[in-house]
Amino acid sequence: MAGWCLSSASLISDQSLNPANVVLLRSSAASASCSLLLFASALIIPAARADVVTYELLNGDSISGEFLEDESTDETKVILQPQLGRIEIKVSSIKPPPRKPLWKSNLEAGVNGSSTGDDKSFGASVSATTKYDDSLNELKLSGNYEYDKSRSGSKNVVIGTNQGGLGARYDRYLNERLGAYLSTDYTYNSLNSLGVNNVVSSIGLGYKIVDTDATVLKLSVGPSLQWFDGGTDCDSKSYCGDVLAASTLGAEFDWKLHDQFTFSIVNRLTAAYVSGISPTNNFNASLKFFPSRNSRFYTALKFQSIYQSLQLPRQDNSYNVQVGTEF
Repeated sequence: MAGWCLSSASLISDQSLNPANVVLLRSSAASASCSLLLFASALIIPAARADVVTYELLNGDSISGEFLEDESTDETKVILQPQLGRIEIKVSSIKPPPRKPLWKSNLEAGVNGSSTGDDKSFGASVSATTKYDDSLNELKLSGNYEYDKSRSGSKNVVIGTNQGGLGARYDRYLNERLGAYLSTDYTYNSLNSLGVNNVVSSIGLGYKIVDTDATVLKLSVGPSLQWFDGGTDCDSKSYCGDVLAASTLGAEFDWKLHDQFTFSIVNRLTAAYVSGISPTNNFNASLKFFPSRNSRFYTALKFQSIYQSLQLPRQDNSYNVQVGTEF
């Protein structure tokens, strides 16, 4: 009789979830011994507390209940539903969760201009990034370019900005948070009198301090090599054109404030071992606004600040507003 009291039927249909597919556990009210047996079992063996789960089925139905881990297998999931009782669901009938795309890319561009009498100015900026992430391997490629010119009357055109950069970074994760990385960053600024071209290559370890759907904070550190060349003052500096030993400390912060707002910071501090310790810091911040939750287009406000103790000029700041899309 105990076996009869504890028996139940299973939901095994892959097509539909309806009362015809579910057989409820029925107890005979007339059987006093069965009721006593169930009551005694509940006193002797306390029920295990299970998590509440919701399964989306291939036919569009959904069902929620307490997940019974001890009774579930790789082929069948067992839940306890308040109205329907114990239910077995074939894994093949459960709708798989959407897969996170391995590749994600962004393309952004912005223009500005003005005309007052004989004074005219025009500027443009463009940037692009693409990222591959399969949880063990992460590859990020990026590029940007900014140009700005102005003219006053019949005077020659004055170039206010002519700079850009390229970046590549590969991470191989050893576990969920710790990984090894290899990176190379190239920056170009035609207006520099010392160090028109600058390259920093680094290898080391990276660690995700915070890693959630809304927030990611990753730090990295390792030895590096720095090289820069070009400019009218390059010949006056013995280290211009040489490969310098250095160390690099990097930080990346991504924060999803809301479905329509994202904020990110990328900072790279490189200390070259020449003239004591000579630092170079590259700071980038970006705030993106999506007009709707399902929109792939957005407006981005960007700010970049570069400090270069070995190059001239030492400080360079820029900001721009761009319209972008992700795909």
